[in-house]
Amino acid sequence: MHISRLKNLRSRSGFTLIELLIVVVIIMILTALIFTIMAQTRKYQRKLKANQRVNNIVEAAKQYQQLLGDYPPDSGDYGNDDEVPGEPDYVISRYLGSKLKDVKSGKVYDPFLRMQETEMGGDEKEVDGMSVKQFLDPWGHPYRIDCQHSKTDEETHSKVTVYGQPYNMESGGKAESMTLEVKAWSMGPDGKESTKPSWVEGSTTDSIDKDDSDNVMSWTGSKS
Repeated sequence: MHISRLKNLRSRSGFTLIELLIVVVIIMILTALIFTIMAQTRKYQRKLKANQRVNNIVEAAKQYQQLLGDYPPDSGDYGNDDEVPGEPDYVISRYLGSKLKDVKSGKVYDPFLRMQETEMGGDEKEVDGMSVKQFLDPWGHPYRIDCQHSKTDEETHSKVTVYGQPYNMESGGKAESMTLEVKAWSMGPDGKESTKPSWVEGSTTDSIDKDDSDNVMSWTGSKS
């Protein structure tokens, strides 16, 4: 009698196979939810970081212009036929993230943009007399920049601001004056951008190319 009750007690105190399977399924569901939340958090943090950085680039370019009288080179050829100087993917780290010397005054300026070592990548190349790496977004792609540039009008000898690189002249020899913001952006997770971004003259913000759909842009504050 005593032995029989002991066996019944053991059988009641243990888990059945079905109960064990239910526990395993619950653990798997919770694990999947945790990984999903973590992935979404990383995605959000990367976009937040990229958004912060494109705004940092814009502010650095404005400081550069205020002190040196012109904007740094663009990182690409956007809507015109002008040749991009040097290594386009390196212009941000070279002109905003490195020390600069004003050839007129001889004054040396500290970097306008502070970059962390973990944000630098690509092959190290010499650009305009300095060895630099690319300034990379959270997905490992170089940031982009397009600025206003100034040019002295050949007829009036006055300094004007023109779109893109400073050689887009209207007929008659006078430079076309256009006021545009400094624009910086990340190409986003896919690392792609269209050959004619939405902000280039002749494009519309309503028709965003699929390659630009995940870009993080300084002028929107978020992805388009």
